[in-house]
Formats: sequence, structure tokens, C-alpha cells
Amino acid sequence: MRNQIANQTIAQTIVILISTKPGSPLSGGPLPTGTQPPAPQFGGGTTDIAFLLGQAAPLPGGPASNANATQMDAVFWIETVIYDVEVPPLPAGTPPVVLDPVQKGAVPLVPQFVADIPFDPGKSFPGGKVKVATTQIQYSQKVMLDFRGLSWPHVSVASLVPSSPIPIPNHLLPLK
Repeated sequence: MRNQIANQTIAQTIVILISTKPGSPLSGGPLPTGTQPPAPQFGGGTTDIAFLLGQAAPLPGGPASNANATQMDAVFWIETVIYDVEVPPLPAGTPPVVLDPVQKGAVPLVPQFVADIPFDPGKSFPGGKVKVATTQIQYSQKVMLDFRGLSWPHVSVASLVPSSPIPIPNHLLPLK
């Protein structure tokens, strides 16, 4: 996740902390030390899914459950990322053009953008770099699974960006 944000321009970050044990959200996330809000003063519980619960009527001598999810902590970062997009000169009425953003460095996962120039006879977009904002979500989650006395962490981390091209707003593509 640090690699994802290292070369990005992030205009805003909303942090959501979730925990089934009060005062224990994940620490050491991708944000610098001291930027995470304090732990919540309330919590909830976990509900096991059918696979973990096992069979309602297990075979004689068989286990009643596969595992118990005893605790879950998660941090979600909802980020507004500003991308530079180089749009080539486009005559009015050109079919939509899908573009990749200009990168400042290696960013593992980026969205694509689409320039859709309306038809206006005799006019065109002269081309140029535009700044487009979009949302990216990153999360880190840890679930503690108890396998009949053996406690095992299951950790998930991900960076999510839109999978469909993001339309570039028309006001950023003035026709001349």
C-alpha cells in the first residue's frame, strides 16, 4: 500500500477504523506515524460464516466447527487522488478516447480516463494536460481465527481503483 501512494497526489483521506475489540484497530498502516485517529471507544462482535461454523449435525466423532473468528480489526482509507492526464488534440465529435494518466513514478494500480468531445461544428479541443480527481480505497484487515486452540491471523490488504474509465469532465476540455 505504501508503494501505491508513494508517487500519488492525494488531496483528501478519510479513515474508517473498525474493530470487534475496543481499542485495538490495526497499527502500522500505510499512513505515517501519528496520523491515524485514536482507537474507537466501542466495538461489536464477529459472526462466523457457515464454512467456519461447520455442520449443524456433525458426524459422530467429527468436529462441530472448522474455526471461530474471534476478533477482526480493519482500517479503510478512502482517498481522493489527483491524476494528470495528457489529452491529445481532438476535433469536436471525435469518438471517446481512453487515456492513461501521466505517472510521476511507478504506481502499481491506476485508473484510466475517457475524453469524450461533444460535436460542435468547426471547434476542437487543442490538447493539453488536465487534472482529474477520482477515488481510491485502500484497506488492511486482520481476522483472528481460532482452530480448536490454535489462534491464526488472516490478513488482507488491498488497493482499489475504479475498473471502468473515469469520464474527464467537459469543463476541463474546452472547445475552441
